[in-house]
Amino acid sequence: MKLTKVETFLRNAGQRNYQFLRLHTDNGLTGVREASLEWQEEAVRSPIHEFLEDRYILSANPFDIESLIVRMGRALVQTLPFRGMEAAQSLTAAASPSGRQIAIG
Repeated sequence: MKLTKVETFLRNAGQRNYQFLRLHTDNGLTGVREASLEWQEEAVRSPIHEFLEDRYILSANPFDIESLIVRMGRALVQTLPFRGMEAAQSLTAAASPSGRQIAIG
């Protein structure tokens, strides 16, 4: 099984925004997870689509979460030193074990 598509959605909830991440697989499974960083929506969305999507996410095994997060986190911190750590932390939270159960279960 491989990841084939990444989508992000920004939703307004009154006094704050929520960022959602939807992953699609070649088997037809999809997973949705909240990946917000309060008042820093672009700090999450931009690195995902402009840097991580083609290099790391697409064609990755969705069950090899720890390895994927480590590789993406290192890349973000090295290339985006000011916002990279925030985005890496948000992506790590999105791939937490509880998130894995929501996305896959």
